[in-house]
Amino acid sequence: MARVLSLFRHQPFLALGGRRKPPLCKMSMDSRARGVFAAAVEAVQPDTVVRQSIERKKDSVIIDGHKFTLKNNLHLVGFGKAVLGMAAEAERIVGDHLVKGVISVPHGIQQTLQQHGKGHLLLKENSRIKVIEGAKHNLPDADAQEAAEEIKQLASRLTEEDLLLVLISELGPLPYHAGLRRRAHRRMGCHVSVSWR
Repeated sequence: MARVLSLFRHQPFLALGGRRKPPLCKMSMDSRARGVFAAAVEAVQPDTVVRQSIERKKDSVIIDGHKFTLKNNLHLVGFGKAVLGMAAEAERIVGDHLVKGVISVPHGIQQTLQQHGKGHLLLKENSRIKVIEGAKHNLPDADAQEAAEEIKQLASRLTEEDLLLVLISELGPLPYHAGLRRRAHRRMGCHVSVSWR
């Protein structure tokens, strides 16, 4: 369902003696522009994007129009700057059906989110998702390599009964990632991802 953004709020008009025209809008252009900007930023927040992309109905989950049965068989992997908030929301949605997860996020992101009042984008203490911070200054390092290895290990242990939710932010060069997706389709048979850019 689409959201409707209203720039003008209709105010009730009370006439106290003759006919007066109601003001068209009491908000300044600056206030309206800030309101539009705030609504646009909220619409692309990682948790908002996941909430709009993943729907839970009893023991099933609907992702991108595809329905999957949940039997404590969902695994999660992810990488990128926004994936921490995406993973936190995905875990809230699927609940106990999440078996395990591994995500690779930039060095210091958890502390940064906490400092800026974005605690809702962090995982709970009892989360089943392991967070590995690495790639300081966006450069590959041993921690990023460890994260890649753990993601690979998790994915390689899955059976036909398991589901793998792949969360990706900051896709990078499209031809490279398109090739990754084609290979994932061939290997896993079905690849569902929620991407945020």
